[in-house]
Amino acid sequence: MKYPYTYHFKLITKTALAVAALVSFSLGAHAQELGNETQTQHPLGAQYFMNQYLANPAMAGLGTGLKLDFAHRRLWQGIEGAPVTTSATANIPVTDRVAAGLQLYHDKAGLLSQTRVAVTYAYHLPLNLEKGTALHFGLSGVLDNKRITSKGMEGDPDPAVARYNNRDNFFDADFGMAYTNEHLTLQASVPSLFAKFTKDEYESFNKPLFFAAASYKVTTDEGSTITSVEPKICVRGIKGESSMIDIGANVAVLNDLANVFAMYHSTRNFSAGMGFNFKQNAGLQLIYNSQTSGLKNYTDGAFEINLHLNLFRKLVPGTQEQQQ
Repeated sequence: MKYPYTYHFKLITKTALAVAALVSFSLGAHAQELGNETQTQHPLGAQYFMNQYLANPAMAGLGTGLKLDFAHRRLWQGIEGAPVTTSATANIPVTDRVAAGLQLYHDKAGLLSQTRVAVTYAYHLPLNLEKGTALHFGLSGVLDNKRITSKGMEGDPDPAVARYNNRDNFFDADFGMAYTNEHLTLQASVPSLFAKFTKDEYESFNKPLFFAAASYKVTTDEGSTITSVEPKICVRGIKGESSMIDIGANVAVLNDLANVFAMYHSTRNFSAGMGFNFKQNAGLQLIYNSQTSGLKNYTDGAFEINLHLNLFRKLVPGTQEQQQ
């Protein structure tokens, strides 16, 4: 169903005012210089539009077919031992309401490495088929492995390193939920549920607490150069740090053949990217992340590459045709 442009303009204006008030309140309540540059503070840019399953297990299996995504990024160009992140995800609708997903995540920063494997069960509950409204729930079982590599160390081994590496692999869970309709998406997720109740002498801060986001997608008439515009705001909670705000938009053009997006972060940096799609079956997205204010004098920005495949779309039905 197409709505008049005046309808979308009024709604987006009201949403923008609410977002501005939220950002002003959040920044005023939490304003401070962020000295710790951690991977928790720099999520993969693909999670905002291209692969929302990265941030929320409830987004697994939306749309049709088997979705495969691969992401690779190196932060802090020019600095030895800078964080390198690689991620691979797969998700597929099993029935009209049930979906399954798999996430593989590896991050290495200096001598520290983390490997995370998550298996996801998602349930999609239609509320109104005519209006396309639905509720989505997702739960992931997680195996988290963190180690310090001895390669590259000088001198005698530190007993603290051995104690760190002797810890057992940690089993955890992520939970997420979302509400969607033809234009609006509201979502929230809580990663590492069990870790929030577990005391860890090595990780007393920088743990992710929650993720919340709201977006509104405006589609244009068929034949227009601009296919859709989707503004979005995200709030990320991190233990021991200020709440972080991400605000921006994605613009699809030429019947979703290509897209450009940009997100400004409250850490005083931005992410911008562009992507290309082939008949909605394959996609490539390149993302540039500028450095936060604390590191601008030491390093250039970071580059991220994302690959997307959507297979068996005609053979595997899904809940609804919605971009992840």
